[in-house]
Amino acid sequence: MLRFCVCALIFIENKELGFVLRPLIKIAAICAIIYCFGTLFWMLQVAKTPLSMTHFLLLLGGIFATFVALMAKEPWDLGSSSSKRPDEPEKPRIEMTVDEMLSGVDSQEIGAVMEELEGHATRPAEIPGWAIRLVSPYADTPPPNSWFGGRPALPADFEWPRNTAGQAMNFVAQIDLGEIPPEPETTQRIPGLPEAGTMVVFANFRGDLGHLITIFPEHSQLRERSEPDDLEATFHYRRKAVFPKWHFELIPYLDSAEATPPGILGEEEPHEWITNWGLALAELDAASYSIRSHRGDRNRHLSDLRRMKRSEWPGARGNPEILERTRFYRQVSNLLPPLHKEIAAFRKLAENHDPSDAVDQEALQRLMSARMDLVANLPANAKYGIASLNCDHQSNILHSLLLERDVTLEEKLSDLPECFHDFVSKHISAWRGHRLFGQKLPKTTSILDFRSVQCVLDIKADYYLGTESEHQDGFSIWTPIEALTAGDWSKTKMYHHTNV
Repeated sequence: MLRFCVCALIFIENKELGFVLRPLIKIAAICAIIYCFGTLFWMLQVAKTPLSMTHFLLLLGGIFATFVALMAKEPWDLGSSSSKRPDEPEKPRIEMTVDEMLSGVDSQEIGAVMEELEGHATRPAEIPGWAIRLVSPYADTPPPNSWFGGRPALPADFEWPRNTAGQAMNFVAQIDLGEIPPEPETTQRIPGLPEAGTMVVFANFRGDLGHLITIFPEHSQLRERSEPDDLEATFHYRRKAVFPKWHFELIPYLDSAEATPPGILGEEEPHEWITNWGLALAELDAASYSIRSHRGDRNRHLSDLRRMKRSEWPGARGNPEILERTRFYRQVSNLLPPLHKEIAAFRKLAENHDPSDAVDQEALQRLMSARMDLVANLPANAKYGIASLNCDHQSNILHSLLLERDVTLEEKLSDLPECFHDFVSKHISAWRGHRLFGQKLPKTTSILDFRSVQCVLDIKADYYLGTESEHQDGFSIWTPIEALTAGDWSKTKMYHHTNV
């Protein structure tokens, strides 16, 4: 009889009553299997009764029935991969976790899910953001009261934050909330953020991504604090414990994730940034590298041809790449003399001027025209060094000024000739991608949920800030919009950006 009850319970389990009776089913199944083996033992050992085929089949059926009862799926699982009960309401997708959204999704649908997780459908096309513009060390105005790196200003009773492992966190930034202007088009400020006070950001760059954002209401009670003695170097960023200190100002704009904030310098034409003879000669030296590179390539090519054995000549004459390079070098050799003449005249003119003197724009234009004429007459498929003659060489100049010498950045900037101050200042204060709030999503190697969240701070890889890394492209901190509006800074998350 018990075996029949178990079979009946298995049938009931597949109905709605199974939700209530499932614990009873498990108990009955255990009792049934104990009964089956007890009966078998009694018949064979106590009663000494021979085991008939009928008894054997009944016992076998009971064991099978109890096994099915124990192993049966939940009623809402039968015939379906979903784990939702029939009477359970559909969970809104906005409340689903990343794992729930990816459950059962095939490779063709993963792109749509990732796009949904980015939250563009629920986020406005433009939201207020504040671009972080670094202040040049050559500026003659008092620096803002917001800065990145260096040492923080903290209350006397504030303990330096540590992560869960007890490691001291690195100081990231200090922001004067009174220096955050409203966005001019919408007149909006950051919701949940006081109009006065100081926001201080700490982060851990080793192991877990622990971080801390705290707001102090009074400036007068803050004093500069030295970092603790056990502060460890960052793992990714130059392995230093303290980032270089840079004051910055905040420029409001409507962030569309791709927009460049207005009022921040972008790309310039050569005549706009080559303003003095020192810069003009530095640019000419950088451009001349293309000519020197071309000359070296040509000499190596001719040397290779001269070293060829006579038996190899027929093959070389029929090699299209060798013929193309030979014709290219011959053509450039015919084009270079007029350019060399202009370069010599320009250098002679520069010798009569101080590096800080304003450059002769007419002479500069003649030189640029000669360079453009040469490149314009190159073969359409020219892919050798001389083709980069007219590229923007600003980064090459900055590299030679700030990166080549093995001294600290502070020493390089203090020793820099005055003729380069404005040029370097423009580059430092140009749009470098750093921002407070806004909405551009970071590049990560994981599938993350950016729905209903707001960026708090976004710092890109930057030589000046010391955030350059081989595999990292900076970091950002995000918070749920509800928490931001409520002024709750305990729910923020930090992400490393990847450049691979």
